Amino acid sequence: MRARKDGLSAQQTVPLAVPQGGPHRSDTRRACSLADLDRSTFQYPKREGGDEPLRKRLRELAGERRRFGYRRLGILLAREGLGANHKKLYRLYTEERLAVKRRRGRKRAMGCRATIWMRASRQSG
Repeated sequence: MRARKDGLSAQQTVPLAVPQGGPHRSDTRRACSLADLDRSTFQYPKREGGDEPLRKRLRELAGERRRFGYRRLGILLAREGLGANHKKLYRLYTEERLAVKRRRGRKRAMGCRATIWMRASRQSG
């Protein structure tokens, strides 16, 4: 099955092509052929996304552990029984715009140290 160009799902596309008489067998067949869609795809029940508890806990853990990336957060979620594969976890992590807090660079001394030694030697001499 190839991806649709218009971006509509099967449940959105086929009812547009089904006549008002009701979804009879031949009507659904004709509608699916007009929509360039397999009948098995149309009949497949759509699962509701159960990402909300996982998404909420991911946000909470990322708030507590700012230095943990999505991989280490995934390990913590798996320990709590909210396991998900790495692709789903990365998708949720990026959709929530979570990121590892970057460490700031090391502060370096300003100026030249040779001038300090020169000043000290002038004062003593």
